[in-house]
Amino acid sequence: YLELMQKATDEKRPLYIEALQAKALRLEQLINDFYQISLLDDNEFSYKKEKIELNNFITNILLDNYSLFEKNKITPEIHLIEEEIFIASDKMALTRVFQNLIVNAVHSTAGNLNINLIFNDEQLIISIQNSIKEDSSLDSTRIFDRFYSGDFSRSNGNSGQGLYIVRKLLMQLGCEEPRVTITKKSFEIIVNLTNLYEIETNISTG
Repeated sequence: YLELMQKATDEKRPLYIEALQAKALRLEQLINDFYQISLLDDNEFSYKKEKIELNNFITNILLDNYSLFEKNKITPEIHLIEEEIFIASDKMALTRVFQNLIVNAVHSTAGNLNINLIFNDEQLIISIQNSIKEDSSLDSTRIFDRFYSGDFSRSNGNSGQGLYIVRKLLMQLGCEEPRVTITKKSFEIIVNLTNLYEIETNISTG
């Protein structure tokens, strides 16, 4: 693109600049992903537990991704709960988990995106579900494998790092392995945060 810009007309130059910016941002994301993976694989990622109110936490992440939803013409359907729910975990790590899950859902959806917070006497889970094309080719046993991206990579350049990082972070935070359900029309990832809720009373509000 730099070479093309040297010979480009004034009309085409903005298009090449836009493409360069997109490639640079993509490269930056890849570098960050590989760096974080190296820390996770070597167990060198340090965590700091703090109290997190889950409804506000999820709302803030969704607001941060407003431009992403708008760009892809997606209006997520969100179901939270009225009562405050506190968990104890590393806020930065959890932010990365749900940021990756939302980006994955946006890039793979066929139009619909649902985010549900479910809390009862036995479990605390968050479900992120999106519609997919009926001809999508996905292997539920490999979703969290490194470099696996199914057929989503054909349109969005997904390198298959995001969900690998999600699984690594959740396991190191003490959560169960995330679950995946795939049907002909939908793709759902369920994150179980019950273990984080059970230990929240041991963390001071500070």
